Amino acid sequence: MSNENIAITSAIAEMTENTKLIGDRVSQFTNENESFHSKLIDQMKQIVQNITELKNNPSLPYIKSYEETTQKLKESQLKLQEMTENNTQLEKQMDELKQQLQTSQEENAKLATTASANNTQLNKQLEECNNKLQQAQQNFEAAQNQSTTDLQQAKDQLSQAQSDLQNIQQQQQQQVTEAQQAQKLAQQQLIDSQQKLGELQTLQSSMASQIMDVKDQIKQQLDNINQMVTNSQGYNTSYDNNLMQITNSLTELMNLIANPPSSPFTPPSPSSSSPGSGAIPGPKVNKKSSVPLTNVNQLKNENYQKFLGGKHKHKNKTKHKGKHSKTLRKGGYSYSTTQSYRSTRYSSPTKHKRSHHYSTLKK
Repeated sequence: MSNENIAITSAIAEMTENTKLIGDRVSQFTNENESFHSKLIDQMKQIVQNITELKNNPSLPYIKSYEETTQKLKESQLKLQEMTENNTQLEKQMDELKQQLQTSQEENAKLATTASANNTQLNKQLEECNNKLQQAQQNFEAAQNQSTTDLQQAKDQLSQAQSDLQNIQQQQQQQVTEAQQAQKLAQQQLIDSQQKLGELQTLQSSMASQIMDVKDQIKQQLDNINQMVTNSQGYNTSYDNNLMQITNSLTELMNLIANPPSSPFTPPSPSSSSPGSGAIPGPKVNKKSSVPLTNVNQLKNENYQKFLGGKHKHKNKTKHKGKHSKTLRKGGYSYSTTQSYRSTRYSSPTKHKRSHHYSTLKK
């Protein structure tokens, strides 16, 4: 809408408002004038009635009242004359207002005609604007639909990515949990192994001490037997044979003690055990045992001293590797020893099983 049409519309609205105000004012004056005339006529009727009563009943109070009433009547007449003049003036003003109203109506008609023509043009422009607005709205809806589709695709991709990320996090958490459990299990196994190794080392030390005690006891028994053999050279052959059998049995026991089978409680070698683990090395045993005694005469000579701690050489020069078997025969008596050497890393006492055979000593 152009500025001219806006000004015309504003002027029409203003004139319409002024016309309405003029009509309201004329109506107000007319109502006031009619009310005043009605009151004035009522007062005059009352005055006439009072005068009539005074005439019929003349007396001094009534004369005084008559004079007052007459005075009031004069005043009322003056007011009536004034109101009449005012009414005449109002009528003139009403005529002027009517003339202005007629002029305003004519101008309004002209303005309405002009506004109608302008309104037709405005309607055309408005229709064009509506068409453009409708096209723009359609374009906006199409773009909005496309944006909605793209947004939904982006949301779906984001949801899939979040789901994949959650799955990866769950897998990582599961792997971390499994690794922690495996680490705890390994630590517990290490603690158990160290505890069992300490127990085995303590047991080994105790057994080594017991073996030394048995060796000392056997040495003492051999000394006693030596003394008995020295004192019993004149006894019969049966006694010598029994004594020889006892001596050979003790000798075999001594050899087993000097060259025991590999102990199931042997601690790991220094190369396989970690430094600072607190492993206590077992007692060293001299594998080159003394030459076994086979008869009574050897108990009297230097071979007995070799038996107690001397050195000897193997006749067959067999090295101590793997398994080896040696049989010594002398004086009609024989004994055999079989020994196995193994290096075993102990992970659990239940996993280490060995079978050891010890010769049965017969008296």
